Amino acid sequence: MAIVNKNCTSEKIFIGIQEFLVLAGCFFYLFFFVHPLLMLEALPPVFLTDANFFGEFLKIPGGVTDWASAFVQQFWFSNFLAALFLTICFWLVALLTKAWVAMQIETRPIYTLHLIPACLLLILYSQYYFPLSILLALIVNLSALNCFLRWAPEQQVPRAAIGLVLSIFLFWITGGAFFVFVVLLGINDLFQKRIAHGLVQILVMPVLPYAASATVFLITFKEAYCHNLFYESVTNFWLNSFILPIFFLFLLIILLVSKISVVRTWFKKISAIAMVWKLTAGFLLLVGGTFLFGQKSYNKTAYILLQIDRDVKESKWRAVLDLTPQWPTMNPLFISQTNLAFYKSGLLLDRMFAYPQPLGTLGLLMNFDWCSACPEETGNLYWMLGLVSECQHWTHEAFEQKGCTPAILKRLGIIYMLKGDNEAAEKYFLNLKNVPFEKETAEHLLRLNANPSELASDPEFSDIRACMPVEDVSLTGNPSLRQLEILLKRNPQNKMAFEYMIAYNLLDGNVAAIANDLPDFRTLGYAQIPMHVQEALLVFAAQTPTFDKNQLRNMIQQRTYDRFVGFQQVMLKYQGHKNSAKQELYDQYGDTYWYYLVYAKPAKRLPENQNGHQH
Repeated sequence: MAIVNKNCTSEKIFIGIQEFLVLAGCFFYLFFFVHPLLMLEALPPVFLTDANFFGEFLKIPGGVTDWASAFVQQFWFSNFLAALFLTICFWLVALLTKAWVAMQIETRPIYTLHLIPACLLLILYSQYYFPLSILLALIVNLSALNCFLRWAPEQQVPRAAIGLVLSIFLFWITGGAFFVFVVLLGINDLFQKRIAHGLVQILVMPVLPYAASATVFLITFKEAYCHNLFYESVTNFWLNSFILPIFFLFLLIILLVSKISVVRTWFKKISAIAMVWKLTAGFLLLVGGTFLFGQKSYNKTAYILLQIDRDVKESKWRAVLDLTPQWPTMNPLFISQTNLAFYKSGLLLDRMFAYPQPLGTLGLLMNFDWCSACPEETGNLYWMLGLVSECQHWTHEAFEQKGCTPAILKRLGIIYMLKGDNEAAEKYFLNLKNVPFEKETAEHLLRLNANPSELASDPEFSDIRACMPVEDVSLTGNPSLRQLEILLKRNPQNKMAFEYMIAYNLLDGNVAAIANDLPDFRTLGYAQIPMHVQEALLVFAAQTPTFDKNQLRNMIQQRTYDRFVGFQQVMLKYQGHKNSAKQELYDQYGDTYWYYLVYAKPAKRLPENQNGHQH
């Protein structure tokens, strides 16, 4: 007996070590590689503390789980806390899976198998666009399954009645995720020859979402069945949406088949292998499988985009520029955010062509379709420029897309306050006050809203007011040079609008317009003409015989002039054959405006009407 107890103790120790290593690996992978705070950028949690907000969640199946997940994410102050919380949830899923398996095969120690769901969840949550509510719903249903299997009566009628009530309750609080409970319990009871209850779970319960959507809840048929199920969330690799439900079904079948005598004999042969070897092999399979499957499904584009979004919101412009070379694809939003970072770093007109600009003006001011896809980012850009009415439109679009996040509530309230609609501003600030940890900010804004004189002296808002067009102009759907001209007409000292106008003309190849704007550089206090503007002036002088080249002496640096001569000499070397000269020009002059004009400048964009359609 002492030897048996000693073996059991050593097995528990080895299994505990395996669990610790796997879960520790999950934590460090999340913390150092995934950066789980980016999930808040992908799916911003909307949460208010008032009772009416909570009441709305009670009206939909799965709403309670949605509310709980949004509440929890309010406390994700750092990647460490977010990674720790997710790891604890993975551990709970593993623990509940282990308890469920133990009830099926009571005489065998459980190892490795129960950790597979944790590894699968790690892969899913490494893709950023996977709601936390799905994980919480899984934990609730696995907890209910374990409790029911352990304590439910054996008599079929009471068991069926309790199972029916519990299934309805789980549907209400977790939505379509209640199928985890229903299917696993139903199949289990059928194999245990509890035919009546098994048939109720398998045949009757799947009708519940349909009946609920048709009578009680104002939701669609799809929402009733799919909400908080794994395949509700679109992932980068389609198999991810189904792999975890398939695992639980497959595991249940294995557990039931293992009770067959022939299979039991085979399992006994595996049990004869030393525990340390089985645990080591299981650990290596888990790590290797997770790595290979994770690499297949990892979405690097999403990581870079979300990290750039977060860095822009936190004004980490250097970090944005550091991420730019990692672009996996050319995307108007990527390029627009990069050009914004160039401006905020004071480098837009000196370094913008050191990075690819293959989309031309579309990478500076996105077109209607991209603005519609990224309304919050569009609104932020217009806010910085001073186009408050445009910002208002796109922030309302973001409100419809993302809900009442703190940033959106604050931005809309400030816009209405600056435009004099204090009643509307108060509504948004009061909602902001109900967001956890935003009370102090909301009270400050409410005080400004109630005291126009204090608002007028606030430096943060006086700068925006100085840039706002006098007319309540809105050019929605037509991002173009005209917007920048309106801003400069309102305030010629709007340096951001000026640099964006110059950058727009550079990207558009309009060097004549840049030459006409040269006096404004001195008016705005530039110590010297920016590098790319110097390069454009040399192009304009070469193309315009009537241009007085003596004007360039005090504007063009000698190094810029020497590089222009070198660029022309390479072209002459290849007798003007662009394709032949391309590689050598790229190696020496790939960061210049000249290279952009010859090789990278796209065809001119067609003008767009107010609805964003080209004509």
